[in-house]
Amino acid sequence: MLLFNKGKKLRDIMLTQNNKLLVTPSKISEIFTALEQLSKAETIKVVDEKSARDRLKQWKEHELSCERLLTAAESFNLLHLVSLVQIYDDLTRLGEKLKHPKNKVKNVKSWVISFMRTTLNIDRKTEQRNRLRCERLRKLFSEGITCTQLAQAGCRKCDFFVKQEFYDIFLSQIPTRQSISSAAPNKKAKFKLSLGEEFRDLADMFEGSEYIEFKDQRDWS
Repeated sequence: MLLFNKGKKLRDIMLTQNNKLLVTPSKISEIFTALEQLSKAETIKVVDEKSARDRLKQWKEHELSCERLLTAAESFNLLHLVSLVQIYDDLTRLGEKLKHPKNKVKNVKSWVISFMRTTLNIDRKTEQRNRLRCERLRKLFSEGITCTQLAQAGCRKCDFFVKQEFYDIFLSQIPTRQSISSAAPNKKAKFKLSLGEEFRDLADMFEGSEYIEFKDQRDWS
């Protein structure tokens, strides 16, 4: 359910025509500026109704600054993970160069995995998890999705290492580049996921949903 909501929010962000929704700190200097404002801002003292309203407005402004900071931080966090994709590519090219009997590199993929595990001192499952998350993120970026948009939708690193059936629910809400460009400016596109009998246990949870439907096996023929 959580991944479904994140996918739905990501879709809305991608299709929105309201640029204000996409405003986030784009430079590191802006992040430090926001931090300074939060830490050094003098708290308005409440003495009457006017000061009370001003204090609430100040609190709201701080809340928006915090949201921007969290979005920016998670964007960098996801970007850091994606940088691992490039490292895997670089190691693969290096492995191809070293592929020689005297270098003991017989299988490039196995060598890359072994090199990654040894250097980072991680176990097999951790390496597999990193590789899976990287590949999933790379495919999203190929559709024009950015780290900032993923962060705004509430996505976290752990969301990209879930079972495929749950990840498919997330993907079902994301429009492709073609559907984004063909969507009318003031009209939202709708995407519906059709699930078979193996997901019947989710029927009650999503009953009446305009985004998910269940079909009998006969309907797929």
